[in-house]
Amino acid sequence: MNMALREEAVRMMDALPDEGIRATILYMSEYRRKQEEEKKRIEANRVAFEDLLSLCKSVPDLDEEKELQESREERFGNAYID
Repeated sequence: MNMALREEAVRMMDALPDEGIRATILYMSEYRRKQEEEKKRIEANRVAFEDLLSLCKSVPDLDEEKELQESREERFGNAYID
């Protein structure tokens, strides 16, 4: 973290009255809590997405001509249709 930024934050905290410090601490605690909730939500979404991906299966390459020929044979027997 930038040292100048830290020093500015310390100077601001030193200038605050006790009630302001208390409010700042409550705000920071709430901010951290929300950040943790967000991390948990993101992790849960990642796990769910990986579960979905695990259900995917690759589709073999199709030979359309062969599929058509097999379909014709199945439907019409050995009749040659061109």
